[in-house]
Amino acid sequence: MRTARNLVAVITAATLLGGLVLASEGPTIRPDGGTFDGPMMVAVTPPGREYSLRVTVDGSDPAFEPYSLDGSRPMTQSYAIKAPFRLASSATVKARMFKADKTPAGPIRESRFTIKPKLRPGVPFYPVDWNADVETWWKGHALNPKSPQLFAGAVQSPSFRVNVAEIRERHPESTTAGIDEALAMAPPEGGTLWFPKDCGPYVITKADSAVRLRSGYLWGGAIKIRRRNNLHFLSDGATIRCDHTAFGIAGDEIDKYGQVEHPATNFYFNNLVFDGHGKAGSEMLFMQEGENFHILNTSDVLFDDCRFVGSVSPKTGHGGLLSIAFKSDNIWCRHCHFDSGLWGVYWDGVHGGGLVNCTFGNRFTNGGFVLFTNDDLSPFDFRLREAQYIVVAGCTFGQTDETRIYLNPTAWNMSASNCLFVDNTVNRAYRTGLFMNAKICPDFRPYRYHATGNRIIGNRFDGVDTLLVVEAKIVPKTHPYRIGNLLVRDNTADGLETFLETRHQAGLPKIHDIEVANNRLRGPRLPRLVVQGGGIEGLRIKDNLLAGETRSLVASQDGALPAGAVILSGNRSESNP
Repeated sequence: MRTARNLVAVITAATLLGGLVLASEGPTIRPDGGTFDGPMMVAVTPPGREYSLRVTVDGSDPAFEPYSLDGSRPMTQSYAIKAPFRLASSATVKARMFKADKTPAGPIRESRFTIKPKLRPGVPFYPVDWNADVETWWKGHALNPKSPQLFAGAVQSPSFRVNVAEIRERHPESTTAGIDEALAMAPPEGGTLWFPKDCGPYVITKADSAVRLRSGYLWGGAIKIRRRNNLHFLSDGATIRCDHTAFGIAGDEIDKYGQVEHPATNFYFNNLVFDGHGKAGSEMLFMQEGENFHILNTSDVLFDDCRFVGSVSPKTGHGGLLSIAFKSDNIWCRHCHFDSGLWGVYWDGVHGGGLVNCTFGNRFTNGGFVLFTNDDLSPFDFRLREAQYIVVAGCTFGQTDETRIYLNPTAWNMSASNCLFVDNTVNRAYRTGLFMNAKICPDFRPYRYHATGNRIIGNRFDGVDTLLVVEAKIVPKTHPYRIGNLLVRDNTADGLETFLETRHQAGLPKIHDIEVANNRLRGPRLPRLVVQGGGIEGLRIKDNLLAGETRSLVASQDGALPAGAVILSGNRSESNP
Protein backbone atom coordinates (compact mmCIF):
# COMPACT_ATOMS: atom_id res chain seq x y z
CA MET A 1 0.00 0.00 0.00
CA ARG A 2 1.39 3.42 -0.95
CA THR A 3 2.31 5.60 1.98
CA ALA A 4 0.89 8.69 0.35
CA ARG A 5 -2.45 6.92 0.21
CA ASN A 6 -2.58 6.26 3.95
CA LEU A 7 -4.98 9.14 4.13
CA VAL A 8 -6.73 9.38 7.45
CA ALA A 9 -8.71 12.23 8.96
CA VAL A 10 -10.51 12.91 12.18
CA ILE A 11 -13.95 14.41 11.74
CA THR A 12 -14.88 15.66 15.17
CA ALA A 13 -18.35 15.65 16.69
CA ALA A 14 -21.03 18.00 15.42
CA THR A 15 -18.79 19.48 12.75
CA LEU A 16 -20.00 18.35 9.36
CA LEU A 17 -23.63 18.65 8.39
CA GLY A 18 -25.34 18.85 11.75
CA GLY A 19 -27.75 16.35 13.32
CA LEU A 20 -27.26 13.27 15.48
CA VAL A 21 -26.90 9.64 14.56
CA LEU A 22 -26.99 6.59 16.76
CA ALA A 23 -23.70 4.80 17.28
CA SER A 24 -25.33 1.52 16.35
CA GLU A 25 -26.25 2.92 12.95
CA GLY A 26 -22.86 4.32 12.15
CA PRO A 27 -22.08 7.38 10.02
CA THR A 28 -23.65 8.14 6.65
CA ILE A 29 -21.63 8.76 3.46
CA ARG A 30 -23.26 10.89 0.78
CA PRO A 31 -23.43 10.20 -2.04
CA ASP A 32 -23.34 6.51 -1.25
CA GLY A 33 -20.69 5.70 -3.85
CA GLY A 34 -21.12 5.36 -7.59
CA THR A 35 -19.42 6.29 -10.85
CA PHE A 36 -18.70 9.93 -11.67
CA ASP A 37 -17.19 11.89 -14.54
CA GLY A 38 -14.44 13.96 -12.96
CA PRO A 39 -13.93 15.09 -9.36
CA MET A 40 -16.85 15.29 -6.94
CA MET A 41 -17.65 16.19 -3.33
CA VAL A 42 -18.20 13.64 -0.55
CA ALA A 43 -19.92 14.38 2.77
CA VAL A 44 -19.98 12.23 5.90
CA THR A 45 -22.77 12.75 8.44
CA PRO A 46 -21.23 13.41 11.87
CA PRO A 47 -21.96 11.51 15.08
CA GLY A 48 -23.37 13.09 18.19
CA ARG A 49 -21.25 15.32 20.36
CA GLU A 50 -19.99 12.38 22.40
CA TYR A 51 -18.33 10.78 19.35
CA SER A 52 -15.55 11.54 16.93
CA LEU A 53 -15.22 10.11 13.45
CA ARG A 54 -12.32 8.80 11.41
CA VAL A 55 -12.45 8.54 7.66
CA THR A 56 -10.05 6.79 5.29
CA VAL A 57 -9.99 6.94 1.49
CA ASP A 58 -7.35 4.29 0.80
CA GLY A 59 -9.52 1.29 1.62
CA SER A 60 -7.97 0.67 5.03
CA ASP A 61 -10.18 0.38 8.11
CA PRO A 62 -10.44 3.55 10.19
CA ALA A 63 -8.52 3.25 13.45
CA PHE A 64 -7.84 5.63 16.28
CA GLU A 65 -4.11 5.10 16.71
CA PRO A 66 -1.53 7.80 17.34
CA TYR A 67 1.32 8.22 14.96
CA SER A 68 4.83 7.30 16.03
CA LEU A 69 7.92 9.30 15.19
CA ASP A 70 10.01 6.16 14.72
CA GLY A 71 7.70 4.75 12.09
CA SER A 72 6.75 1.66 14.12
CA ARG A 73 3.04 2.44 13.77
CA PRO A 74 1.25 3.69 10.66
CA MET A 75 0.99 7.45 10.40
CA THR A 76 -2.42 9.03 10.80
CA GLN A 77 -3.34 12.57 9.87
CA SER A 78 -5.72 13.66 12.59
CA TYR A 79 -7.28 16.86 11.39
CA ALA A 80 -10.83 17.99 11.87
CA ILE A 81 -12.74 17.64 8.61
CA LYS A 82 -15.81 19.81 9.08
CA ALA A 83 -17.21 20.02 5.58
CA PRO A 84 -17.55 17.83 2.48
CA PHE A 85 -14.22 16.99 0.83
CA ARG A 86 -13.19 16.78 -2.82
CA LEU A 87 -12.50 13.34 -4.30
CA ALA A 88 -10.48 13.40 -7.52
CA SER A 89 -9.58 9.73 -7.92
CA SER A 90 -11.28 6.39 -7.42
CA ALA A 91 -11.40 5.36 -3.77
CA THR A 92 -13.18 3.37 -1.13
CA VAL A 93 -14.30 5.80 1.55
CA LYS A 94 -14.67 4.25 5.00
CA ALA A 95 -15.97 5.95 8.14
CA ARG A 96 -16.30 4.88 11.77
CA MET A 97 -17.23 6.56 15.02
CA PHE A 98 -15.11 6.45 18.16
CA LYS A 99 -15.76 7.18 21.81
CA ALA A 100 -13.74 9.61 23.88
CA ASP A 101 -11.52 6.73 25.03
CA LYS A 102 -10.72 6.01 21.35
CA THR A 103 -12.64 2.73 21.24
CA PRO A 104 -15.04 2.06 18.36
CA ALA A 105 -18.61 3.18 18.89
CA GLY A 106 -20.27 1.60 15.89
CA PRO A 107 -19.78 -0.29 12.64
CA ILE A 108 -17.60 0.76 9.72
CA ARG A 109 -19.52 2.30 6.85
CA GLU A 110 -17.97 2.28 3.41
CA SER A 111 -18.77 3.46 -0.10
CA ARG A 112 -16.89 2.85 -3.33
CA PHE A 113 -16.39 5.77 -5.71
CA THR A 114 -15.16 5.39 -9.30
CA ILE A 115 -13.85 8.60 -10.84
CA LYS A 116 -13.67 8.48 -14.63
CA PRO A 117 -11.81 10.81 -17.02
CA LYS A 118 -13.64 13.94 -18.09
CA LEU A 119 -12.21 15.07 -21.41
CA ARG A 120 -14.75 17.69 -22.52
CA PRO A 121 -15.63 20.48 -22.23
CA GLY A 122 -12.56 22.37 -21.09
CA VAL A 123 -9.15 21.09 -20.02
CA PRO A 124 -9.08 17.28 -20.05
CA PHE A 125 -9.14 15.64 -16.62
CA TYR A 126 -7.58 12.21 -16.17
CA PRO A 127 -7.61 10.82 -12.61
CA VAL A 128 -4.58 9.40 -10.85
CA ASP A 129 -4.71 5.63 -10.42
CA TRP A 130 -3.08 5.15 -7.03
CA ASN A 131 -2.97 1.39 -7.51
CA ALA A 132 -0.85 1.58 -10.67
CA ASP A 133 2.81 2.47 -11.06
CA VAL A 134 3.41 5.75 -12.84
CA GLU A 135 4.65 4.11 -16.05
CA THR A 136 1.45 2.09 -16.40
CA TRP A 137 -0.70 5.12 -15.54
CA TRP A 138 1.02 7.21 -18.22
CA LYS A 139 0.65 4.57 -20.94
CA GLY A 140 -3.13 5.01 -20.90
CA HIS A 141 -3.22 8.74 -20.19
CA ALA A 142 -5.28 10.93 -22.48
CA LEU A 143 -2.42 13.43 -22.93
CA ASN A 144 0.21 10.82 -23.78
CA PRO A 145 0.95 11.16 -27.51
CA LYS A 146 1.63 7.40 -27.64
CA SER A 147 -1.53 6.38 -25.81
CA PRO A 148 -4.35 4.56 -27.63
CA GLN A 149 -6.66 6.78 -25.56
CA LEU A 150 -5.01 10.01 -26.73
CA PHE A 151 -7.23 13.06 -26.40
CA ALA A 152 -7.75 14.18 -29.99
CA GLY A 153 -8.99 17.48 -31.32
CA ALA A 154 -9.06 20.95 -29.86
CA VAL A 155 -9.83 21.82 -26.26
CA GLN A 156 -13.46 22.93 -26.09
CA SER A 157 -13.49 26.54 -24.83
CA PRO A 158 -16.36 28.49 -23.25
CA SER A 159 -18.80 29.93 -25.78
CA PHE A 160 -18.59 33.49 -24.45
CA ARG A 161 -15.74 35.10 -26.37
CA VAL A 162 -14.20 38.56 -26.17
CA ASN A 163 -11.50 40.19 -28.28
CA VAL A 164 -9.01 41.70 -25.83
CA ALA A 165 -7.60 44.09 -28.44
CA GLU A 166 -11.04 45.60 -28.94
CA ILE A 167 -11.53 45.97 -25.19
CA ARG A 168 -8.14 47.67 -24.88
CA GLU A 169 -9.21 50.08 -27.61
CA ARG A 170 -12.33 50.98 -25.63
CA HIS A 171 -10.33 51.43 -22.42
CA PRO A 172 -7.18 53.39 -23.23
CA GLU A 173 -6.73 53.98 -19.50
CA SER A 174 -6.31 50.23 -18.86
CA THR A 175 -3.07 49.22 -17.16
CA THR A 176 -3.60 45.56 -18.06
CA ALA A 177 -3.91 45.95 -21.85
CA GLY A 178 -7.66 45.37 -21.53
CA ILE A 179 -7.29 41.98 -19.81
CA ASP A 180 -8.88 42.96 -16.49
CA GLU A 181 -11.73 44.63 -18.33
CA ALA A 182 -12.27 41.60 -20.55
CA LEU A 183 -12.33 39.30 -17.51
CA ALA A 184 -14.94 41.54 -15.90
CA MET A 185 -17.17 41.04 -18.94
CA ALA A 186 -17.05 37.24 -18.77
CA PRO A 187 -20.10 35.70 -17.06
CA PRO A 188 -19.73 33.62 -13.86
CA GLU A 189 -19.78 30.40 -15.88
CA GLY A 190 -16.56 31.49 -17.65
CA GLY A 191 -15.38 32.79 -20.99
CA THR A 192 -12.73 32.88 -23.69
CA LEU A 193 -10.31 35.79 -24.17
CA TRP A 194 -8.86 36.16 -27.67
CA PHE A 195 -5.54 37.96 -28.22
CA PRO A 196 -4.99 38.69 -31.95
CA LYS A 197 -1.26 38.72 -32.70
CA ASP A 198 -1.42 41.60 -35.16
CA CYS A 199 -2.67 43.86 -32.34
CA GLY A 200 0.11 42.92 -29.91
CA PRO A 201 2.08 43.18 -27.81
CA TYR A 202 -0.25 43.40 -24.82
CA VAL A 203 1.77 45.37 -22.29
CA ILE A 204 0.80 45.18 -18.61
CA THR A 205 1.90 48.19 -16.59
CA LYS A 206 -0.29 47.63 -13.55
CA ALA A 207 1.77 47.27 -10.37
CA ASP A 208 1.81 44.00 -8.53
CA SER A 209 0.39 43.79 -5.01
CA ALA A 210 0.56 40.99 -2.48
CA VAL A 211 -2.34 39.41 -0.63
CA ARG A 212 -1.58 37.33 2.44
CA LEU A 213 -3.92 34.38 2.56
CA ARG A 214 -5.11 32.72 5.75
CA SER A 215 -2.74 29.89 4.95
CA GLY A 216 0.15 32.31 5.32
CA TYR A 217 0.92 32.36 1.61
CA LEU A 218 1.66 35.64 -0.09
CA TRP A 219 -0.15 35.59 -3.39
CA GLY A 220 -0.25 38.11 -6.16
CA GLY A 221 0.22 39.14 -9.74
CA ALA A 222 -0.70 42.21 -11.73
CA ILE A 223 -3.85 40.41 -12.89
CA LYS A 224 -5.47 38.53 -10.01
CA ILE A 225 -8.06 35.86 -10.79
CA ARG A 226 -9.70 34.54 -7.64
CA ARG A 227 -12.46 31.95 -7.16
CA ARG A 228 -13.26 31.78 -10.87
CA ASN A 229 -13.49 28.85 -13.24
CA ASN A 230 -13.55 28.10 -16.96
CA LEU A 231 -11.34 30.86 -18.33
CA HIS A 232 -9.43 30.31 -21.57
CA PHE A 233 -6.76 32.60 -23.06
CA LEU A 234 -6.22 31.96 -26.77
CA SER A 235 -4.11 33.55 -29.47
CA ASP A 236 -2.40 33.09 -32.81
CA GLY A 237 1.00 33.95 -31.30
CA ALA A 238 0.54 37.26 -29.48
CA THR A 239 2.92 38.48 -26.76
CA ILE A 240 1.83 39.47 -23.26
CA ARG A 241 4.60 41.59 -21.75
CA CYS A 242 5.02 42.33 -18.06
CA ASP A 243 8.20 43.07 -16.13
CA HIS A 244 6.82 41.51 -12.94
CA THR A 245 4.49 38.61 -12.13
CA ALA A 246 1.71 38.94 -14.71
CA PHE A 247 -0.96 36.49 -13.52
CA GLY A 248 -2.01 35.34 -10.07
CA ILE A 249 -4.67 32.61 -10.11
CA ALA A 250 -6.18 31.05 -6.99
CA GLY A 251 -9.23 29.13 -5.83
CA ASP A 252 -10.67 29.28 -2.34
CA GLU A 253 -8.15 29.49 0.44
CA ILE A 254 -8.67 27.83 3.81
CA ASP A 255 -12.38 28.01 4.58
CA LYS A 256 -14.02 28.63 7.95
CA TYR A 257 -13.77 24.92 8.69
CA GLY A 258 -10.02 24.87 8.12
CA GLN A 259 -10.21 23.00 4.80
CA VAL A 260 -9.08 23.68 1.24
CA GLU A 261 -11.62 21.90 -0.96
CA HIS A 262 -12.67 24.29 -3.75
CA PRO A 263 -9.93 24.92 -6.31
CA ALA A 264 -10.30 27.19 -9.28
CA THR A 265 -10.63 24.92 -12.33
CA ASN A 266 -10.34 24.80 -16.12
CA PHE A 267 -7.71 27.35 -17.18
CA TYR A 268 -6.32 27.03 -20.70
CA PHE A 269 -3.55 29.07 -22.35
CA ASN A 270 -2.87 28.50 -26.03
CA ASN A 271 -0.24 29.94 -28.39
CA LEU A 272 0.80 32.90 -26.25
CA VAL A 273 4.22 34.39 -25.52
CA PHE A 274 4.82 35.58 -21.95
CA ASP A 275 7.66 38.10 -22.03
CA GLY A 276 9.31 39.14 -18.76
CA HIS A 277 10.86 42.15 -20.49
CA GLY A 278 14.24 41.45 -18.94
CA LYS A 279 12.91 41.08 -15.41
CA ALA A 280 9.61 39.31 -14.62
CA GLY A 281 9.07 38.82 -10.94
CA SER A 282 7.83 40.48 -7.80
CA GLU A 283 10.09 41.49 -4.94
CA MET A 284 6.94 42.24 -2.95
CA LEU A 285 5.92 38.60 -3.05
CA PHE A 286 9.07 36.59 -2.63
CA MET A 287 11.93 39.06 -2.95
CA GLN A 288 12.70 37.39 -6.23
CA GLU A 289 12.32 37.93 -9.92
CA GLY A 290 11.78 35.47 -12.73
CA GLU A 291 8.13 34.50 -12.32
CA ASN A 292 5.36 34.94 -14.90
CA PHE A 293 2.57 32.99 -13.16
CA HIS A 294 1.79 32.47 -9.49
CA ILE A 295 -0.94 29.83 -9.18
CA LEU A 296 -2.41 28.49 -5.92
CA ASN A 297 -5.19 25.93 -5.28
CA THR A 298 -6.04 25.59 -8.97
CA SER A 299 -6.68 22.39 -10.88
CA ASP A 300 -7.14 21.41 -14.52
CA VAL A 301 -4.64 23.82 -16.07
CA LEU A 302 -3.17 23.37 -19.53
CA PHE A 303 -0.56 25.44 -21.37
CA ASP A 304 -0.35 24.56 -25.08
CA ASP A 305 2.30 25.98 -27.45
CA CYS A 306 3.26 28.83 -25.11
CA ARG A 307 6.65 30.52 -24.75
CA PHE A 308 8.15 32.00 -21.62
CA VAL A 309 10.95 34.43 -22.49
CA GLY A 310 12.82 37.48 -21.30
CA SER A 311 13.10 36.65 -17.59
CA VAL A 312 16.16 36.89 -15.37
CA SER A 313 17.40 34.70 -12.55
CA PRO A 314 16.62 36.06 -9.06
CA LYS A 315 19.18 36.38 -6.31
CA THR A 316 16.94 34.67 -3.74
CA GLY A 317 13.97 32.32 -3.60
CA HIS A 318 13.18 29.19 -5.60
CA GLY A 319 10.38 30.20 -7.93
CA GLY A 320 10.06 29.44 -11.61
CA LEU A 321 8.53 31.08 -14.64
CA LEU A 322 5.50 28.93 -13.96
CA SER A 323 5.12 28.66 -10.16
CA ILE A 324 2.27 26.46 -8.90
CA ALA A 325 1.55 25.30 -5.34
CA PHE A 326 -1.05 24.91 -2.58
CA LYS A 327 -3.09 21.87 -3.59
CA SER A 328 -3.04 22.36 -7.35
CA ASP A 329 -3.60 19.21 -9.43
CA ASN A 330 -3.89 18.07 -13.08
CA ILE A 331 -1.40 20.66 -14.38
CA TRP A 332 0.08 20.19 -17.87
CA CYS A 333 2.33 21.93 -20.38
CA ARG A 334 2.54 20.71 -23.99
CA HIS A 335 4.91 22.04 -26.65
CA CYS A 336 5.97 24.96 -24.46
CA HIS A 337 9.36 26.67 -24.39
CA PHE A 338 11.04 28.02 -21.27
CA ASP A 339 13.92 30.33 -22.02
CA SER A 340 15.74 31.68 -18.94
CA GLY A 341 15.51 32.35 -15.21
CA LEU A 342 16.18 30.46 -11.97
CA TRP A 343 13.93 27.49 -12.78
CA GLY A 344 11.73 27.06 -15.81
CA VAL A 345 8.94 25.36 -13.87
CA TYR A 346 8.39 25.20 -10.10
CA TRP A 347 5.58 22.99 -8.77
CA ASP A 348 4.90 22.23 -5.13
CA GLY A 349 2.82 19.21 -4.06
CA VAL A 350 1.08 18.65 -7.40
CA HIS A 351 -0.75 15.36 -8.06
CA GLY A 352 -1.17 14.23 -11.66
CA GLY A 353 0.54 16.54 -14.14
CA GLY A 354 3.56 17.00 -16.33
CA LEU A 355 5.48 18.41 -19.24
CA VAL A 356 5.09 16.91 -22.70
CA ASN A 357 7.31 17.80 -25.67
CA CYS A 358 8.57 21.01 -24.05
CA THR A 359 11.96 22.67 -24.49
CA PHE A 360 14.25 24.45 -22.04
CA GLY A 361 17.04 26.88 -22.87
CA ASN A 362 20.50 26.92 -21.35
CA ARG A 363 20.12 30.14 -19.34
CA PHE A 364 18.64 28.74 -16.13
CA THR A 365 20.76 29.25 -13.04
CA ASN A 366 19.45 26.17 -11.23
CA GLY A 367 17.73 24.16 -13.94
CA GLY A 368 14.63 23.26 -15.87
CA PHE A 369 12.05 21.77 -13.50
CA VAL A 370 11.91 21.72 -9.71
CA LEU A 371 9.25 19.60 -7.99
CA PHE A 372 8.77 19.93 -4.23
CA THR A 373 6.47 18.42 -1.65
CA ASN A 374 3.95 20.82 -0.17
CA ASP A 375 4.40 20.09 3.57
CA ASP A 376 3.38 23.63 4.44
CA LEU A 377 -0.13 22.81 3.23
CA SER A 378 -0.59 19.60 5.18
CA PRO A 379 -1.98 21.19 8.37
CA PHE A 380 -4.94 22.27 6.23
CA ASP A 381 -5.49 19.05 4.30
CA PHE A 382 -5.94 15.49 5.51
CA ARG A 383 -4.34 14.16 2.34
CA LEU A 384 -0.58 14.08 2.04
CA ARG A 385 0.70 16.62 -0.45
CA GLU A 386 3.68 14.59 -1.54
CA ALA A 387 4.13 15.44 -5.21
CA GLN A 388 3.18 12.33 -7.16
CA TYR A 389 2.31 11.04 -10.64
CA ILE A 390 4.25 13.72 -12.48
CA VAL A 391 5.51 12.95 -16.00
CA VAL A 392 8.22 14.62 -18.07
CA ALA A 393 8.03 13.10 -21.55
CA GLY A 394 9.63 13.97 -24.87
CA CYS A 395 11.24 17.17 -23.57
CA THR A 396 14.58 18.70 -24.53
CA PHE A 397 16.81 20.43 -22.00
CA GLY A 398 19.36 22.61 -23.78
CA GLN A 399 20.30 22.37 -27.44
CA THR A 400 23.21 20.37 -28.82
CA ASP A 401 25.14 23.51 -29.76
CA GLU A 402 24.55 25.29 -26.44
CA THR A 403 27.31 25.52 -23.86
CA ARG A 404 26.95 25.38 -20.08
CA ILE A 405 26.64 28.94 -18.81
CA TYR A 406 26.00 28.28 -15.11
CA LEU A 407 27.89 25.97 -12.76
CA ASN A 408 25.36 23.36 -11.61
CA PRO A 409 22.11 23.37 -13.60
CA THR A 410 19.92 20.25 -13.25
CA ALA A 411 17.25 19.18 -15.72
CA TRP A 412 14.84 17.91 -13.02
CA ASN A 413 15.25 18.38 -9.26
CA MET A 414 12.58 16.58 -7.23
CA SER A 415 11.34 15.68 -3.78
CA ALA A 416 8.56 13.41 -4.96
CA SER A 417 7.36 9.85 -5.54
CA ASN A 418 5.89 7.93 -8.47
CA CYS A 419 7.26 10.24 -11.15
CA LEU A 420 8.34 9.37 -14.69
CA PHE A 421 11.15 10.87 -16.81
CA VAL A 422 10.79 9.26 -20.23
CA ASP A 423 12.00 9.84 -23.82
CA ASN A 424 13.73 13.13 -22.99
CA THR A 425 17.02 14.61 -24.19
CA VAL A 426 19.35 16.40 -21.78
CA ASN A 427 22.26 18.20 -23.40
CA ARG A 428 25.60 19.46 -22.11
CA ALA A 429 24.10 22.80 -21.05
CA TYR A 430 22.99 20.89 -17.92
CA ARG A 431 25.51 19.37 -15.52
CA THR A 432 23.15 16.86 -13.88
CA GLY A 433 20.27 14.96 -15.40
CA LEU A 434 18.14 14.37 -12.29
CA PHE A 435 18.49 15.04 -8.57
CA MET A 436 16.20 13.22 -6.11
CA ASN A 437 15.79 13.46 -2.36
CA ALA A 438 13.08 12.92 0.22
CA LYS A 439 11.23 15.77 1.84
CA ILE A 440 12.43 17.21 5.13
CA CYS A 441 9.73 18.02 7.69
CA PRO A 442 10.07 19.67 11.12
CA ASP A 443 9.50 17.35 14.05
CA PHE A 444 6.29 19.04 15.15
CA ARG A 445 4.53 17.71 12.05
CA PRO A 446 3.57 14.03 11.96
CA TYR A 447 4.31 13.51 8.27
CA ARG A 448 6.68 11.35 6.31
CA TYR A 449 7.29 12.21 2.71
CA HIS A 450 9.19 9.77 0.56
CA ALA A 451 11.04 9.50 -2.72
CA THR A 452 10.03 6.11 -4.06
CA GLY A 453 8.60 4.61 -7.22
CA ASN A 454 10.32 7.01 -9.63
CA ARG A 455 11.25 5.85 -13.15
CA ILE A 456 13.92 7.12 -15.59
CA ILE A 457 13.37 5.34 -18.89
CA GLY A 458 14.52 5.71 -22.49
CA ASN A 459 16.24 9.10 -22.25
CA ARG A 460 19.34 10.48 -23.94
CA PHE A 461 22.01 12.38 -21.99
CA ASP A 462 24.63 14.15 -24.09
CA GLY A 463 27.54 15.74 -22.26
CA VAL A 464 26.07 15.83 -18.74
CA ASP A 465 28.52 15.00 -15.94
CA THR A 466 26.12 12.98 -13.76
CA LEU A 467 22.97 11.19 -14.86
CA LEU A 468 21.36 10.87 -11.42
CA VAL A 469 22.01 11.97 -7.84
CA VAL A 470 19.99 10.37 -5.01
CA GLU A 471 20.35 12.04 -1.64
CA ALA A 472 19.20 11.03 1.85
CA LYS A 473 19.87 14.02 4.02
CA ILE A 474 17.82 15.48 6.80
CA VAL A 475 18.06 18.08 9.54
CA PRO A 476 18.08 16.94 13.21
CA LYS A 477 14.81 15.95 14.90
CA THR A 478 12.92 15.05 11.77
CA HIS A 479 10.99 11.99 10.78
CA PRO A 480 12.39 8.96 8.96
CA TYR A 481 11.37 8.40 5.37
CA ARG A 482 11.92 5.98 2.52
CA ILE A 483 14.03 6.72 -0.53
CA GLY A 484 14.51 4.10 -3.21
CA ASN A 485 12.48 1.70 -5.33
CA LEU A 486 13.93 3.50 -8.33
CA LEU A 487 14.32 2.23 -11.89
CA VAL A 488 16.87 3.60 -14.39
CA ARG A 489 16.38 1.67 -17.64
CA ASP A 490 17.13 1.85 -21.37
CA ASN A 491 18.89 5.21 -21.29
CA THR A 492 21.79 6.35 -23.50
CA ALA A 493 24.53 8.69 -22.33
CA ASP A 494 27.69 10.10 -23.94
CA GLY A 495 30.40 12.10 -22.21
CA LEU A 496 29.26 10.83 -18.83
CA GLU A 497 31.39 10.82 -15.68
CA THR A 498 28.97 9.29 -13.15
CA PHE A 499 25.78 7.39 -13.88
CA LEU A 500 24.61 7.33 -10.24
CA GLU A 501 25.78 9.20 -7.16
CA THR A 502 24.29 8.40 -3.75
CA ARG A 503 24.64 10.71 -0.76
CA HIS A 504 23.65 9.37 2.63
CA GLN A 505 23.67 10.97 6.06
CA ALA A 506 24.44 8.70 9.01
CA GLY A 507 21.49 7.60 11.12
CA LEU A 508 18.92 7.77 8.32
CA PRO A 509 17.09 4.92 6.58
CA LYS A 510 19.16 3.43 3.81
CA ILE A 511 18.81 4.28 0.15
CA HIS A 512 17.37 1.02 -1.15
CA ASP A 513 16.26 -0.96 -4.18
CA ILE A 514 17.67 1.01 -7.08
CA GLU A 515 18.00 -0.83 -10.38
CA VAL A 516 20.18 0.49 -13.21
CA ALA A 517 19.62 -1.82 -16.16
CA ASN A 518 20.02 -2.04 -19.94
CA ASN A 519 21.62 1.37 -20.33
CA ARG A 520 24.35 2.39 -22.82
CA LEU A 521 26.72 4.68 -20.91
CA ARG A 522 29.88 6.20 -22.41
CA GLY A 523 32.41 8.67 -21.09
CA PRO A 524 36.07 9.67 -21.40
CA ARG A 525 36.54 7.29 -18.48
CA LEU A 526 34.31 4.38 -17.55
CA PRO A 527 31.09 5.90 -16.09
CA ARG A 528 30.63 4.69 -12.53
CA LEU A 529 28.63 4.59 -9.34
CA VAL A 530 29.84 6.99 -6.63
CA VAL A 531 28.79 6.28 -3.05
CA GLN A 532 29.07 8.95 -0.34
CA GLY A 533 28.30 8.06 3.26
CA GLY A 534 27.46 4.40 2.64
CA GLY A 535 23.86 3.75 3.64
CA ILE A 536 22.81 1.81 0.56
CA GLU A 537 21.32 -1.63 0.07
CA GLY A 538 19.92 -3.56 -2.83
CA LEU A 539 21.49 -1.49 -5.64
CA ARG A 540 21.41 -3.62 -8.76
CA ILE A 541 23.65 -2.62 -11.66
CA LYS A 542 22.97 -5.09 -14.43
CA ASP A 543 23.08 -5.68 -18.19
CA ASN A 544 24.55 -2.27 -18.99
CA LEU A 545 27.08 -1.38 -21.68
CA LEU A 546 29.73 0.92 -20.24
CA ALA A 547 32.49 2.45 -22.35
CA GLY A 548 35.51 4.58 -21.50
CA GLU A 549 39.01 4.43 -20.09
CA THR A 550 39.16 1.54 -17.67
CA ARG A 551 38.65 2.22 -13.96
CA SER A 552 36.66 0.78 -11.07
CA LEU A 553 32.91 0.69 -11.65
CA VAL A 554 32.12 1.51 -8.01
CA ALA A 555 33.80 4.30 -6.05
CA SER A 556 32.99 4.42 -2.33
CA GLN A 557 34.29 7.51 -0.58
CA ASP A 558 33.81 5.91 2.84
CA GLY A 559 35.64 2.62 2.52
CA ALA A 560 34.39 -0.82 1.68
CA LEU A 561 30.66 -1.35 1.26
CA PRO A 562 28.78 -4.15 3.07
CA ALA A 563 28.37 -7.37 1.18
CA GLY A 564 25.31 -7.24 -1.04
CA ALA A 565 24.97 -3.44 -0.92
CA VAL A 566 25.75 -3.28 -4.64
CA ILE A 567 25.03 -6.23 -6.94
CA LEU A 568 26.77 -6.23 -10.32
CA SER A 569 25.65 -8.66 -13.02
CA GLY A 570 25.75 -8.94 -16.78
CA ASN A 571 27.47 -5.61 -17.40
CA ARG A 572 29.80 -5.21 -20.38
CA SER A 573 32.61 -2.70 -20.71
CA GLU A 574 34.59 -1.57 -23.72
CA SER A 575 37.20 1.02 -24.55
CA ASN A 576 36.25 4.09 -26.54
CA PRO A 577 37.27 4.00 -30.19
